[in-house]
Amino acid sequence: MKTLIAVFLCLAALLLFTDPGQATGRAASCCLKTTRTRVNVTQLSRYYRQKSGMCPVEAVVFTTMKGLTICSSPTNLWAKKGMAHLDAKGRTNTATATTTPGPTTEELPLTQNSTDKAV
Repeated sequence: MKTLIAVFLCLAALLLFTDPGQATGRAASCCLKTTRTRVNVTQLSRYYRQKSGMCPVEAVVFTTMKGLTICSSPTNLWAKKGMAHLDAKGRTNTATATTTPGPTTEELPLTQNSTDKAV
């Protein structure tokens, strides 16, 4: 009986003093989906390409001058123009998706339809 109580106390202590929710490495923040949101390319400050693998989609992640994040498809014509504009200015960020993105584009009244003019 003493052995059973000792085993129970050991298991209880093990469960109480371990934190199963704590990760051992940095968590990657990813774009979960892409959007057709467009802004004037002069409002973009930098971008990086998110590769699929740890993240569910392949995307181009733009950051605006105001710190907002836009997740765009790499095949999107606007995204290609934005990347070319930033490449010409030397504002390409080669980092991967390991930092927390800023506010999302849902917080801005940006165009959502690909036939609209860029804001």
